[in-house]
Amino acid sequence: MIKSFPIIEQFLRFGVVGTAGFLMDSAVLLGMLAIGAGPYAGRLVSYLAAASLTFALNRGWTFRSAARAPVARQWGRFVVLNLLGFAVNYGTYVTVLAAIPLAAAHPVLGVA
Repeated sequence: MIKSFPIIEQFLRFGVVGTAGFLMDSAVLLGMLAIGAGPYAGRLVSYLAAASLTFALNRGWTFRSAARAPVARQWGRFVVLNLLGFAVNYGTYVTVLAAIPLAAAHPVLGVA
């Protein structure tokens, strides 16, 4: 890609992975809603799916040259470190759904 600016390449990959995570989050949420899960339980599952995808893509593509610990240990640390981010993300989602009727009718808007 951009051989003379590896940090820019890594930044762009990180952005692509984030976009893939958003798409996964939205798709899984829609799937969960389609099978009867509510917007809150469905969002818990969709967030976990998106976090798993972004972890795997960042580990294998964005930061592939970084030092490696066993994947289970890295995933565990990733989850623990992201609990605060998850709380803020989920709290914002719940607030948006409660405050904006359009988002309550279309929960993917709350993800966005």
